[in-house]
This record gives sequence, structure tokens and C-alpha cells, in this order.
Amino acid sequence: MMSPFVPRSLTGALLIATWSLVAIAAETERVAVHSGASEDYTARKFTKEGPQIETYVFAEGKFFGGEGRDTTMRATTFTDIANVLAHDLANQEYLPAPNQETADLLIIVHWGTTLPGAIDPFLEYQLNDLTNEFFEEQAASEGLPDLGKLSEIETLNRTYQMSVEQAIAESSKLLGYQEALAKERHRVTVSGMTEAENTLRAELLEERYFIIMMAWENQGLLRKEAPKLLWSTRFSMRAPGKNFTIALPALSRVASNYFGRKTNGIVRGRTHLGKGNVEYGELEILGTEPTEPRPSK
Repeated sequence: MMSPFVPRSLTGALLIATWSLVAIAAETERVAVHSGASEDYTARKFTKEGPQIETYVFAEGKFFGGEGRDTTMRATTFTDIANVLAHDLANQEYLPAPNQETADLLIIVHWGTTLPGAIDPFLEYQLNDLTNEFFEEQAASEGLPDLGKLSEIETLNRTYQMSVEQAIAESSKLLGYQEALAKERHRVTVSGMTEAENTLRAELLEERYFIIMMAWENQGLLRKEAPKLLWSTRFSMRAPGKNFTIALPALSRVASNYFGRKTNGIVRGRTHLGKGNVEYGELEILGTEPTEPRPSK
């Protein structure tokens, strides 16, 4: 089991006095979720009587700034994110603890955007221009193809494809797509790639807002026992044309159905963007600021 990240600040005692959420007719978007949990934990948490109450404190994880120009992403504080997540955690009977000493769970939260920018856009443009130029010259000539230019195209294409696969691999780790991709790659089709794999790859090659929640058994951590990850949920949506302010509540709303549970691969749910009318009560933050956390892989 991997060790948890050293939190930059612990956020406890999220004392929310009043919550009211009014669903509004608005633009909708699909949220993709991958969640994992130990069977023992899920059986203990979700009984025939319903979800059992557990308490938690938040720990601030890593912020992945991405390469987009969304100013709301950098303006959103960890407290803003904690407020939204706390509302939806309560739907599954996860309640904020007054302090870390009494909490059942330590929930570390990472957030940000994926980096399709790993693919050099200039390389793609160069490849397209060179390929178009090659075929135009061929159409206008009855001679042999320009083998030098053809070789250059092949070299550029290999470099481009390598950058595509690297971008897919990096985003896949962040969003929890590895298992789903591996499963689809073992399916044989006439085209060589299933429709599901095409969808997964397309999602991984676009900029996506994401949040990662990792729930560790807190009392064991306090006793200096081996860290025990009880559940983790990774959820995302496409970022182009949106801002993080309206994406955050939608992300949390869909993902809350899977907090503490295991999904079968990637599941998706559609919901409206934004939070509607939400009123927060008093928020108290208890915390320390030791060292910079490290992302999970």
C-alpha cells in the first residue's frame, strides 16, 4: 500500500449550518468516474440499514494547474472545493470531524486539469502541412514520389504518435482509466480499435477538469501503523468551453454516488453545470502546513 501524501494543510470541522440546493435547468455535461474501495470497507459502510456514519478531516493534496487560461481554476481555493465536497459527502453519511484526533478518515484531495498540452501542436501542424504538400505534389506530377519528403513525414508521424501515447498514459493515470483501456485493447475488432477505446482515448486527449479523493484510515495513521487506503474516487469532465466554478459542483454531484464504493471500470453520469442556489453556514478550518504533497500514481 502506498503511503499517503503529507498534507499541506488539514481542513477539519467543516461546520456547515445551512444547505439548500435548487436544481436548475441549465447546460449539462457528462462526468466520468472511477472509484475503488476494499470489499470489507464497503460491506461495513453500506449495510441493509443504509450508509453508516463516519467522520473525516480533509487534507489538501496537489493542484495540477494545467495549461488552460481558465482564471477561475486558479482562483478557486481548497476551502471552496472542501465546501462543495462536504455537501455531497454528507449524502453518504460522511460527516466532518471536530479535529483530526477523532476522525475516522483522512481524505486527501487533489484537483486540476489534465495536460493534453504534452502533444506539441506545432508538430501536428507541421505533419499535416507536410503531408498535404506531399500529396499535392504527387497529384501534379507523374513521376516517382519524393522519397526524402516521404521519409520526413514518416519520422514526424512516429514522433507525433509517441507524444499522443505519452499524453494518454499520463492522463490515464490521473483519471483512473488504465484498467478500462487495457480491457478494450484486448478486444479484437475489424478496425483494430473498439468504439469504447476510441471514446476513452478521445477523452484522455482533451483537457479535463478532475478531482481525486483518497480516503485513508485515520486512526491507524495516528497510531503510526502502515497506511491503509480504504477508498479512492477519481472524477472528471471535459474543460473546453467551461470554467471550474460551474464544473466543480457538477463533478461532485455525480461522483458522490460512488464515494466509498467500487465502480466497474469507468462510469458516466450527466448532470447540469453549476450549483444552483447553495447557502453555506459558518466554516471553520483547523490546519497545519508542513511539506509539499506528492501526487499518486
